[in-house]
Amino acid sequence: MTAALVVDADGWPVAADKAEARELYRACSDLWAGALGRYFEDCRQAMRGVRAGDGGEALDDLTGSRELLANLLAGFGGDMDADRLADAMIQALDAGRRFHLNGMNRAVKEIPEDYSGCTLAGKAV
Repeated sequence: MTAALVVDADGWPVAADKAEARELYRACSDLWAGALGRYFEDCRQAMRGVRAGDGGEALDDLTGSRELLANLLAGFGGDMDADRLADAMIQALDAGRRFHLNGMNRAVKEIPEDYSGCTLAGKAV
């Protein structure tokens, strides 16, 4: 970042223009995605019996209260469900999958919605 950041009333940094805002949001998103990746990798290592850097805390959380995972997800705005993500992580761990940060930035193909054949109370939509 080249320009100084302004801090809002809650203490969060706010960029001066759109380009700086994009750069800031991208950096924050990469940071949180990396933290989720570290959580997943710690779980994977603990499942393999390798001593994880966290002493198995992430795996205990994943299979228990999921409080740590919920706190990590709060960094994304709080609209992600920790239980759904934890279930998906457990399935991925069981399948032997790994976490790759570059997968977080892949474009997702959009499926266009086609309502051409639908009717609503006898009227075409």
